[in-house]
Order: sequence, then C-alpha cells, then structure tokens
Amino acid sequence: QENIKNRFPFYLGSFFAGTMTGETDGSSYERLLLLGLQQLWKNKELTDVVLHLPDLSTIRCHQVVLSAASPYFNELIKQAKDHEVKVDFADSETIKMVIDYFYTGSINITANNLDDLSAVNQILRLDDLEYRLTHFMMDEIDASNCIEFYRIARVHGLEDLEPFCLEFLLSHFVEAASSSPGSFEKLS
Repeated sequence: QENIKNRFPFYLGSFFAGTMTGETDGSSYERLLLLGLQQLWKNKELTDVVLHLPDLSTIRCHQVVLSAASPYFNELIKQAKDHEVKVDFADSETIKMVIDYFYTGSINITANNLDDLSAVNQILRLDDLEYRLTHFMMDEIDASNCIEFYRIARVHGLEDLEPFCLEFLLSHFVEAASSSPGSFEKLS
C-alpha cells in the first residue's frame, strides 16, 4: 500500500486502500467515477455522440453514459448514423435536464416541471427518477395540487403513487374541489 501512495501523487486513501484488500467502498468509487464523467462532459472531452434537440441546439455526450443510463438512449444510439442522434421526445429544456441528471445524479424537480419529467420518465423508464418524482409528489401533496398529482400519476403510469394520490384526494375532497375548480375535468 505504501508503494501505491508513493507512485500515485493523487492517492486517495480510502479509494485505493479498499481496492488493495479486495474490499471497495462503492459509494466513494461511484462518486469519483461520476465526478470524472462530469468533468469529461463539461470539458467536452472524448464525447462521441451529438444529440440534436427540438430547439436546434446540440449536446455533445458519451455514448456509454447515455446507453448505461437508459435503454431508450441505448437503442437510439445503436440506430444512429455518424454518431448524430435526433432527440425529440420532449422539449429541449427537459431533455437538457435529463442529460445533466445522467452525468450528475441530481435533478431539480418542481411543480412546474413535474408533468414534463413524468412524461419523459414514461419513455426512458429511469427507476431512480421515478422514485424521486414519486417522493416529490408524496412530500408536496396538498388539497390544492392533489387532483393534478393524481392526474400525473394516472397519465404517466406512476403506479405506486396513483393510489396514494387518490386516497389523499378522497380524504380531502371538499377542500380539493374548492381550491382547484375545473381540475376534475382534466381527469377524463
């Protein structure tokens, strides 16, 4: 282990120490790998695919990152010619958020982008994003948004969330109906 410390000036104790004994601290390794991929992406280094977005902008990415993150992107990339991929399953802003999520592991879910991200997730089928969307709605649900959250859960196949929203809606029906007039029409 001392040998490694001397040979590699960037020695990261817990990172290499674990690998020397055959044990790894997965969270440290994963974090370092993700940080490395982020740097490569930010610096546009070793990118090998160009995504063409609906607003005619482009994003340079790594095929392996997109393919590993999503089976949908894996298929798109396999069918692509000349490493150019047209991506039009959502608006450009939402697609950029999702690509950033692939590289950073974080995404800012708000009431304003909830429907768009849920629609994208229905296509991409990202378990972690679905988990985050579901928990965002479970944490933020109230009488003023429960009808909309129920609609989003139904429309976008968030099966674990749908009964939760329905139960909340039914138990707060009068308050929900008065705070969200016209929302029931959106359910049909």
